[in-house]
Order: sequence, then structure tokens, then C-alpha cells
Amino acid sequence: MWQLALAIACTGCAEAARTPGYQWPQALVYRLDYVSQANRDTTPVMHYAEQRTIQLTPRGDYFLLLQGGLLKSVQDSAGVRVVPLQPEDTLGFAVRLGTHGELSGVQPSCDPALAACREALSSVVLLELRRVLPRLPPAGFDSGATWVDTIRFDEAAKLRGSRGAVITTYAAGGDSVIAGRAYRVVNWRAMRQVWQRTRGAALPAEAAVGEMGLTLIDRELNLPAFSTWLGMVPASAEIRAAGATATGFRGRAYLAGSRFDSLYSRDLTP
Repeated sequence: MWQLALAIACTGCAEAARTPGYQWPQALVYRLDYVSQANRDTTPVMHYAEQRTIQLTPRGDYFLLLQGGLLKSVQDSAGVRVVPLQPEDTLGFAVRLGTHGELSGVQPSCDPALAACREALSSVVLLELRRVLPRLPPAGFDSGATWVDTIRFDEAAKLRGSRGAVITTYAAGGDSVIAGRAYRVVNWRAMRQVWQRTRGAALPAEAAVGEMGLTLIDRELNLPAFSTWLGMVPASAEIRAAGATATGFRGRAYLAGSRFDSLYSRDLTP
């Protein structure tokens, strides 16, 4: 069993009326593109690309998340090859999702007697959803308002799991009009920290990873229509041996059937 806890704080919006929540449809589909690349000087030594589609469908008091169209590939000195999928890439998940983007639980929707179900990392799905579906402020959405959302997770008992937290700081950026359609702009910065336990004390297991992003919320649909983010992580030992010290990454997610869906092709490059 994995554990999750959430908290939210808001500045500049305490006196305003409660923010209207998202209007969830009967099916919510997003397309996601993600790439990362490590360079030695200006020469790429590793390029990773990933594409997937996620679908969220209401099922009573939770949403069923299904994934499709998943492709992972990496190009390095050995050439181009397909990256094997992990258990969380192939399973469905039960997601508890509130109207203000509260993510209060993500669990594999499968038989826990199966090894793949036991080892699937729900936190990977959780953190991906937080990029796509921003947490809304509890009240007020005036330009300049800020709020903070904290998600803690604990899957340290799993083979590839860890224990940590993601703290996301949001800032309302006003409105934008694209091709005659109005969007609410939300800027955000996220910091992920993973811990390990040594003699009972919780110590950082790796350097904190920061990323920054932007989400456009369609004012007519009252749904996130487009998100983009970027960041950098320390290079692995293998990549450091090739002469790179860090790996840059960026991604985007867009609502299926939206204008962004028709604008973007699957050729995202860093």
C-alpha cells in the first residue's frame, strides 16, 4: 500500500469567492509528448522521446485512467532503440480527482496478486497528472494570486519506488485569447525531492529536481487545454561517462479535439 498526502496554501485570494471548479466531461482525453536530451558541448550524446494518450472516465466516486498510443525510444552511441515499458505504462488506474484538481489517491486498477500490479508506481502517474491538471486555488483567481500545492508519496517498499514530495507553486497570469478563444493562464514551478532513510533519519537520496511550466485553461470548457513544462536533472553515471553533466527535458500535454490538438504534430524536440 502506498501513501499520499496533500496540502494547499493560497496568497492574495483569501477574501475572494470560491474559485469555480473544473467541469469534468464524460471522457477526458489528453495527448502527451515528452523529450529529454544530454549534450557534450553542443553534440547530443543521448536523446529520449516518449508519446502517449491518457483517458479519464468518471466511475462513480473515482476516475478510471487508461493509457494508449505509448511509444518510448532512445538514441545514443548504440543507435536508436525502443525502450521497454514499465508496469505503470500498461495498467489502468483508479484516480480520485476533485473539481479543483485535488489528487487524493491513485491506485492500480488490477489484481494485486499480479506481480506487475504490485510493482506499478502510482506516483509516476500521480506526478504526470499534476502537470496536466493544475490544482486550482481554493478562492479567487485574480491576476497575481499565488497558491502552493504539496503532494507527498511513499512507495519505498517497491523495487523501483521511492519516498518523497512534490511542491508546486502556482501564479495566476490573467487571460489570453488565441484564435478568438479565451484561456486563463496559470504559471507554475514544481520542486521534487526524494528521500531515503538512514539510521531512522530521512535524508535526501538525490538532488532536488525543479521544473517550470504554464497551463492554459479554456474558459468556455473550464478545462485545462494545454500545458507545457521544462527542467533539468543531473546526468546519470552512464551519461556522465559520455561527457555530459546534466539532462534537459521538456514536455507538453493538450486536450484531444482542441485547437492545440490540431496545431501540434508528434515531432517535439528540445
